[in-house]
Amino acid sequence: MAGNLTVVLKADEKLKEKLTKFYCDDFCEKTPQYAIFQAKTEDCTITLYQSGKLMFQGKGAERESSIWNAWMQKQTSEPQAKAVVAPAVYTDTTAIGSDEVGTGDFFGPIVVTAAFVREEQFALLRQLGVRDSKKLTDEKICRIVPQIMEVVPHVTRVLGNEEYNRMRANGINMNQVKALIHNDCLFRLKKQLQDDSVLVVVDQFEPPAAYYRHLSGEANVIKDICFMTKAEDQCMAVACASMISRARFLKEMDLLAESIGHPEGIPLGAGNGVDAFAAALLEEQGPDILQKIAKMNFANVEKVRQLYDQAR
Repeated sequence: MAGNLTVVLKADEKLKEKLTKFYCDDFCEKTPQYAIFQAKTEDCTITLYQSGKLMFQGKGAERESSIWNAWMQKQTSEPQAKAVVAPAVYTDTTAIGSDEVGTGDFFGPIVVTAAFVREEQFALLRQLGVRDSKKLTDEKICRIVPQIMEVVPHVTRVLGNEEYNRMRANGINMNQVKALIHNDCLFRLKKQLQDDSVLVVVDQFEPPAAYYRHLSGEANVIKDICFMTKAEDQCMAVACASMISRARFLKEMDLLAESIGHPEGIPLGAGNGVDAFAAALLEEQGPDILQKIAKMNFANVEKVRQLYDQAR
């Protein structure tokens, strides 16, 4: 699985013509929007867009793309294209993107969203103010997200604390938890769209080989993913997924606060304020409450217990 890559080249008119002739026997029946063709070889999917963007996806992506990059460089003394192995910039490309929220918060769930954004939606989404959720206030995110959700197909999954703690108790670490939820959301969204050709971008949280290894026991694994660091800044679909996840996380936190009798809210993050709140909650409701609302593998648990013992 480590060899699953996405490589992008920029094709001129001469190369477009040559590619079309070369891959004509491997053309797929269904062509992505704005594409001249999409072809599939044994281990690589090749998509040529009208803009000249030439995308190779799969285990053979690096090998297949290197042939054409070498061909272009032979045409002139100056290289005409540079291979870009993920991460790369796909701000102008129709894509599915996924991102998660809540993994750094002691309280509350983990929320993952996969979102599908088409090129023709970019202008509207930029007008709405879509960008990395970490660069927007929670108030603005909650104001924008309902409008995003109206036009962007998406799938969101919320992993509650009790389920998360059971997974951790069974030896599943945080990265595997994230890989499992990302894959689930991506699979369900792709099933909705019924389009296997669309680019899939995931905000990278571990090396691709480790990501796929964490999914080795799963029946339905989404492959040929483009993994990007800081993908929210580079891919509109990931930015939308990030914002939708954040809005849902905040909603879940409000519901959690109500459920424990603290409508004023639960502190976010994993700092000292969180520890103090948790210790007071232990005093108020007993030690079992943390299992229901917190991530028990966090170092906060020991700090909270110390604060609780000191106060008794």
